[in-house]
Amino acid sequence: MDSNVICGKPNTEKPQSENKNFKTHHFATTQSDDLRVATKLPGLWSLSLSYCRNLTAYALGSLSNFACFGFVDFSYASIDFVAIQYTIREVQIMRMNSIGSTLHIGDSEEWRGFAAFCLPNVWSLDGLFVTWDERRKWDEYFISGKGKYSHFMRKLYLPPNPVFVPRKECHPSKAKAKDDKSGLIVTPRAQQVLVHFPREFQMGVEQDLWRLKYLAKDLEQAVKEYNNISLKDHAIIEGSIQCMIAGSSRSDNTNTMASRVILFLLIFASFLPLFSPGRLQELLEMTFIVHRDGTAQKEGRLYNWAQNPISPLKWRVQEKMTYLSLLLGRLKLDALSETSVQDEPPLASPQLLKTWGHLLVSMLHACYESMRSTDSFDLETATINNDDISHRAFGDLPKDVPAMGTVELEVIQLFCLLPGSKEFLDEFPSLYKAYERAVLRLVPGAVAVFEGVFWEEDAFHFHTSADGEEEVNGMPVEAKATEIKYKLCVGVEKILRNFCTE
Repeated sequence: MDSNVICGKPNTEKPQSENKNFKTHHFATTQSDDLRVATKLPGLWSLSLSYCRNLTAYALGSLSNFACFGFVDFSYASIDFVAIQYTIREVQIMRMNSIGSTLHIGDSEEWRGFAAFCLPNVWSLDGLFVTWDERRKWDEYFISGKGKYSHFMRKLYLPPNPVFVPRKECHPSKAKAKDDKSGLIVTPRAQQVLVHFPREFQMGVEQDLWRLKYLAKDLEQAVKEYNNISLKDHAIIEGSIQCMIAGSSRSDNTNTMASRVILFLLIFASFLPLFSPGRLQELLEMTFIVHRDGTAQKEGRLYNWAQNPISPLKWRVQEKMTYLSLLLGRLKLDALSETSVQDEPPLASPQLLKTWGHLLVSMLHACYESMRSTDSFDLETATINNDDISHRAFGDLPKDVPAMGTVELEVIQLFCLLPGSKEFLDEFPSLYKAYERAVLRLVPGAVAVFEGVFWEEDAFHFHTSADGEEEVNGMPVEAKATEIKYKLCVGVEKILRNFCTE
């Protein structure tokens, strides 16, 4: 076996996109020498170098000639962090993964901070969007704080001097932008991103929103390419993710912080076998289909992104994971601007968002584990089983047990919003078991600490009263369902309030 290869082979499949407007190329290889081929592709947009050996500055040098990449994957690769700074620091990289690579040194949180500090043009790192507030925190830490004398700064930091960045030479490319004077390769897809790129931003949050918008636009393209969505339904997808991620709540009453929290929870819950896919889809449609199109319903046409079969709950694992990342990134911005409330916890506290971030990273690790089990080494084109992710991500990771409890409780609370009292009572026994388990994950001694969190419920006996009304255990069905929903919601609020304020 070639010494430059751990395992796997270059991806020689036909490029996924046939859209002439984008001319997108995806290139995957486990051999560093193949990068010479990649840089000759006029529409190179995403690049998978996972499991590559010997990714030196020389091997990566040609990548510095590109202006922008949609996705670069260094996961489980052997690579020097100084080489990364030397070659691609100035390149705009919308998403970069380095899971399990030799780039990871020491504590994961400090490592992520150091990477964000050194690579300001990486928008999303290891499945999590990098906000301006996060960069500001780590800039202060490494420039004037405790991190100034850390191992990272002493051994791995390369000062940002243009002399060290080999971006003067450039391979000729027909895709070069007409107005580009730098000699960089600007592919058609990159040009669509960079043509509106502001030279400077008045506020950091403006840059974040701009980046989130184009990450959302890139996700829309991936959804259309990889999820068997018919051409006639492309128009429904177009702009829907951008509106949710970077739009203003003033223009759409389903585009609020609350709606983003709900969408995050529903997409996340679609990975968990605990919750019925059909009921999750009901919740999605109930929340986001505000205006129903009667004509379209009669003709059997789709008219909203929340409908089957284009619903986000039906997408591939990769696109659902990316959407969760973007939603979490926007929620972090929402939390920063949310009015501080003293008596009540915020809708999504920083502690809760951090917890959800840990879950997403665990799920990304699980994706790569699942790929290895099928001898696949390209995240963009791999077939990943939805049910496999939950088992691999959370089955043997005790540290994530409390985090899972928060998501399960939030989703259980959403189930209380669904109409249909009898249907709710039918599924209550299994729902209550899930509720009980989630509570004990977060607060092992909840029975003794929180009064009213658990209660005994008699078996349900349905019968018809003398006046023809359906009853259960001597109460109208609707009244009984309302009583139980109230108890569930009160219990969830007690537990989450305690967890979010710890």
